[in-house]
Amino acid sequence: MRAPVSVIIPTLNAERALAPLLLSLFEGLDSGVIREVIVANGGSDDSTMMMAEKVGCLVVQGAKGRGEQICKGISVAKGDWLLILHA
Repeated sequence: MRAPVSVIIPTLNAERALAPLLLSLFEGLDSGVIREVIVANGGSDDSTMMMAEKVGCLVVQGAKGRGEQICKGISVAKGDWLLILHA
């Protein structure tokens, strides 16, 4: 059985807050509850995207605006359940 939860994180220049958030998700990934972590970026000019890619997140790029970013993340999510987290 595949993990049921897709986590979607809309970001914009969130490098400081993203690291601790991603660390808090590792237990759910390891236990099989979280299927994927999707970082929906709105045009960051810091290391947000590099950090997310480095730890294995799926990174999608979209227009600025949380609503747009969340929709972009939802469009690629494969889980049965969606969890939207803000960094």
